[in-house]
Amino acid sequence: MVTTYELAHVWKAVEPAIPDTIEQVGPNVYEARWWKPVPRQDVQLICHAKHIEIIGEPFEPRHLPSGVAVRFKMDH
Repeated sequence: MVTTYELAHVWKAVEPAIPDTIEQVGPNVYEARWWKPVPRQDVQLICHAKHIEIIGEPFEPRHLPSGVAVRFKMDH
């Protein structure tokens, strides 16, 4: 279970990108999501952020048509 402190740390790590939501989807694995319209520069910022390891390519989640999600791990 992720704590409020840990989520605050994750949000801080992805700055200056501002996803619509970030959820923990596994141990130390998070998913940032944006719904339409997707600010492409935010996606690029996360993909090149320090202390973040991207897992796969950005993708369109089944439950979020025209949205984008990025899965990543925090490099503590």
